[in-house]
Formats: sequence, structure tokens, C-alpha cells
Amino acid sequence: MTYAGFDLSAFFQGVMKQDWWPGKENSYFWGPYVRPYENFFPKSIESMSWTPDNQDAYFPRLAADASNQGSAYEGGQLSVHSDKYLQNAAYVRLKNITIGYTLPAQVCRKIKFLKSVRFYVSGENILTFSPLYKHNPDHTVDPEQLGDGNSYPFSKTFAFGFDIKF
Repeated sequence: MTYAGFDLSAFFQGVMKQDWWPGKENSYFWGPYVRPYENFFPKSIESMSWTPDNQDAYFPRLAADASNQGSAYEGGQLSVHSDKYLQNAAYVRLKNITIGYTLPAQVCRKIKFLKSVRFYVSGENILTFSPLYKHNPDHTVDPEQLGDGNSYPFSKTFAFGFDIKF
């Protein structure tokens, strides 16, 4: 889209329907329930875990290895699939947005060798909207790279620049 020297382009990507169960080894979702020695814990995990004062919590009482000890009979209570932890992983992501401004031709003509000058800023993976974050406000699980959930989310990147035509 262009108007009065300004231009805008945007690219959105998403999935309308996708159910995902985090799996017993997903430390980004389960945090300390997988392994107590993990160096990553979602900030919200403690406030979302059962305590005598928080009996309506989303997660059970904090217990090491609760999700990865094989079957529920071996102590891995969270390794059994339950629709309580089935996540709606639908999402819409702004993959790219570029905003630019091209100097008017009369300004460029004043400098004899210039045909046009355009300034722009561009961003990648700027916004993601997903109900997956309902129970994970720390946004550590990326809906575009679910798998076992142990991959790094896409980075947000920005670029600034200019195009000069002689």
C-alpha cells in the first residue's frame, strides 16, 4: 500500500485450528515438573501451582519429575494425556512489516545525480496472537514450532535502512 510517499507492506501467517498436548519432556511448558535442575522455569509457574492457599490452580502441587517418569503408575502423573492440558495452539503472527517513506521527486532533483531516496524500517516476528498463552503468560512456547516444545522461539528482528537510486 502506498500513499503520499509513504508505503506499507505486511505479511501475516497463522493456523486457525491446532490442538497440542505439551508432551512429558517439554520443560518450556512444564518447568520444574520435568526436572528440578532445569535452569529455565516460567515466571508464572509458582503462582499457577496448587498450594493450600491456591486450590483452584491450573497445575498440581509442585513436584519434581511429575511429567517425565514414564507412566502414571511410576509416578509421572503429568505424563498421562489429559484434556486439561490440551492446548489450543491456533495463532496469527505478523511475520513481516515494512514501513517506508520516499522523498518527493522535486527534493531529489535538487541534487542532480539522485533519482529517488527511500527510508524504511522493517520488523520480523513482531506480534503473535494465540490462546496458547492463556496458561503460559511467559510466552515461552512458540505456536509455530511446537514439536516437543524445547526449541527456541523465533527472534524479533528489526532493520532500518535507505534505498538510493542514482
